[in-house]
Amino acid sequence: MRLLLPIIASFTMLLLATPKSEAQPAPASTNASKANSGSRLQDAYRREFAFLEAEKRALETRLKEQQARAKERIAKAKGEISSLQNRVVHAAGLAERLEEQVLTADREAEVLEGNEGVTEDILVRADAALKKGGIAMPEADTKKREEMLKQLSFVFDRAPALLKKQGTIHIEKGAYFDSEGNKLNGDILRIGNIASYGLVAGSKGVLAPAGENRLKLWNTATGAETAEELAKGKTPSTLPIFLYESLETGITPKVDKSVMEIIRTGGLIAWVIVGLGGVALLMVLGRAMLLLFAARGSKKLMGPVMAEVDAGRIEEGLKIAQEARTPIGRVLSATLSSVDRPRDQLEDVVAEAVLQEQPNLSRFGSSIMVMAAVSPLLGLLGTVTGMISTFDVITEFGTGNPKLLSGGISEALVTTELGLIVAIPALLLGHLLSGYSDAIRDRLDASALAAVNRSVGIHPPEPDEGNLPSARAEKKSGMAA
Repeated sequence: MRLLLPIIASFTMLLLATPKSEAQPAPASTNASKANSGSRLQDAYRREFAFLEAEKRALETRLKEQQARAKERIAKAKGEISSLQNRVVHAAGLAERLEEQVLTADREAEVLEGNEGVTEDILVRADAALKKGGIAMPEADTKKREEMLKQLSFVFDRAPALLKKQGTIHIEKGAYFDSEGNKLNGDILRIGNIASYGLVAGSKGVLAPAGENRLKLWNTATGAETAEELAKGKTPSTLPIFLYESLETGITPKVDKSVMEIIRTGGLIAWVIVGLGGVALLMVLGRAMLLLFAARGSKKLMGPVMAEVDAGRIEEGLKIAQEARTPIGRVLSATLSSVDRPRDQLEDVVAEAVLQEQPNLSRFGSSIMVMAAVSPLLGLLGTVTGMISTFDVITEFGTGNPKLLSGGISEALVTTELGLIVAIPALLLGHLLSGYSDAIRDRLDASALAAVNRSVGIHPPEPDEGNLPSARAEKKSGMAA
């Protein structure tokens, strides 16, 4: 702004000095004064222009200096930024390496802690194993590494001899219980650490774990002889032996359960299934007896009745059928008593007579099939209730003791077994008896149809003698001759 003001003033003075009209000539003095003022104005303009040029050059110089300093600052800032970026990258890499070192240190610490736990566990197991071999391990503070190392050295020193002893057959003094629970002190023949034989007179034989590091006599017929032969260094032909891993848990002989005990294990549902099976068995027997009675004497009855019908003596054949008092006799009686009716009416009479015998032939059939279908469902119900009982025990006592879980599992399995035991025979026998009933009903229809045909003089065709077995045999013998 300070540079523009002189320029504006100069241009104003030039405008004021310009003549207003060329047509009016000015006086000579006036012209001279104007020429002087004009020369002064030009001098002033030149001086101002020179001043402005100087100012311009100064400003350009200062601008170049400022630009140079700005470039230096920018370059310096870029260098600092690059340096800071390098420091950040270096710090990030250092941080990653430190994190990896921390993780490695944590893993090493965990491994060390685990190793300490493994070492303590090894020492505990070694203590238990040495105690079984009659060796007492010295006491030590498990928090001090030096004492733990001493215990490990003791274990490694004594373990080979103990392992060698447990890998041989040897006799040592000890105690065990006989079959009556009496404690016997004497010699025991050890086969390593997996089997034992008692050598006390009168109670020799195979030994089994009795719990709490104790042994008991196991009932074996040839155990005494085997123990004597092994004690004398002989090799028996047969070796009855009871192998065990530990003497902590006692072994009891397996006792076979009776049928009543098995059913009692299944609970209330097992008794229901057994009762259902008994009822199904009674129905099967009753249905079989009814069907056998219905089929009884059918062939013996058909001969005399058909003979009378063939001879035209319908009344005599009717009397024979009425005296039979069997399903086939009643059907033949109804057929012969209506033989003189039209064919369609006679067919209705025969159908009605067969239908009247149908209830006796079908009795208990549906009930047997229903029981065969319901029994496995009851077994499944017992399985569900048994599993519920098992989970209730697990919820209350956990899974540490398998004997507590055996009750619910036994109930679940026994009811399923009983349900299948009842269902499978009932289903098979029910189908067999249904087929037998259908065969009897077909025989009744065939007998009635035969009586009707015989009454009107229609006889079945005689079998071809050439197709009979005897005729074929005679034909083959003749050809061979």
